[in-house]
Amino acid sequence: KAAGTYSITLTNADSQSATLGSAFTYVSMAQLQWQRGTVSPNPPDPDTFGPAAINITHTYTLKNVGNAVSSTVTVSIGGTNATGWFKGTDTCSSSALAAGASCTVQATFLGGGLPTGAYTATLDVTATSGGSDSNTMNGSVP
Repeated sequence: KAAGTYSITLTNADSQSATLGSAFTYVSMAQLQWQRGTVSPNPPDPDTFGPAAINITHTYTLKNVGNAVSSTVTVSIGGTNATGWFKGTDTCSSSALAAGASCTVQATFLGGGLPTGAYTATLDVTATSGGSDSNTMNGSVP
């Protein structure tokens, strides 16, 4: 539905009706969403890095699937093993994202410098007027 002011019409069982003009206002909203697919730049959720004893970088695409400009976007890596990842090139953070617009963020699994084991983290995005979304990242070092 397009943003704007709308009327409400109520109809009862015997087909009598009444309309209240300008009864409510629909406000456009931003909605941030990691784009998911099978290959970069739209890795799946969860996204698997490895097993590998090298650094591996994946590029993620964020899209505003809502119908309004978002507030300032913040992207971070969080979760259990966040230090096993590095956030690289980020065209999303510190900017607003227009309706239908996309940006990208690179996340690198630091498998070349981690001890043997399994590592899990999330690529998180937030914007006050745009909500939040996460994409799980799993990496392992043999």
